[in-house]
Amino acid sequence: MEKLDLMVSDEIKNGLDTNILGNRIYCYSKTSSTNDIATKLAQDGASEGTIVVAENQTKGRGRRERRWIAPMGTSILMSIILRPQINITEASILTLMAASAVAVSIKYVTGITAKIKWPNDLVIDKKKVSGILTEARTQGKKISYVVLGIGVTVNIPENRFPDEIRDFATSLSMEKGETVSRIILLQEILRQLERRYLSLMNRENYELMQEWKNLSSTIGSRVKVVLPKRIFHGLAVDFDQTGALLVRLDENQVKRFTAERVMHLYHI
Repeated sequence: MEKLDLMVSDEIKNGLDTNILGNRIYCYSKTSSTNDIATKLAQDGASEGTIVVAENQTKGRGRRERRWIAPMGTSILMSIILRPQINITEASILTLMAASAVAVSIKYVTGITAKIKWPNDLVIDKKKVSGILTEARTQGKKISYVVLGIGVTVNIPENRFPDEIRDFATSLSMEKGETVSRIILLQEILRQLERRYLSLMNRENYELMQEWKNLSSTIGSRVKVVLPKRIFHGLAVDFDQTGALLVRLDENQVKRFTAERVMHLYHI
């Protein structure tokens, strides 16, 4: 039987040259959800940069409670506690920031190009390889803390994907044709994420916005936007400063969509 690439805190910290992210690391063999554990830690006062990592989740979830598939020891399942000094209206930027960091890290470690599908997925040739789940606790208009969940399907063979998602999902090992070190990739994600997070806290947003646009598979694509009671068609043309998507509808009016309102986004 092939040996599992198990992650432990000492190995993650070895060579990790970040100042904030990873200052405290909790590793679990199995848990319900890393976001759930990180939320409890944040409520109890855990410091910014604390991360929770698991080999397996029994109730892993993505956006809108969709199930996240990750067999034991095959993926990066990580949640990070952040305490950003921003308004709640800017929270969506953190999702795009994290998606950019993951895309750049995948390229650096594997040579594979992953694109950001708004609002929170990364895709390789239209197949999902990663998802971001951002959950914020607010106090008034300010954010008390954010739990940033990151999932990356790293070493899942094709036959381990359920039939219903096999045509829409992939893993880095499938794309590269060889096993990828999860520890090396996780460390790089933390480095890239910290760099962008510090830039965001310094209000250096312009370069981040340009990077998101360059990495986006959504900008320039025709899309179908599904809201709870309406469906819109048009051309995705831009993000605004809060991370909302701007779509030029077929009636030629530009409409703004936030991730909180959109049920589904389809590239058509």
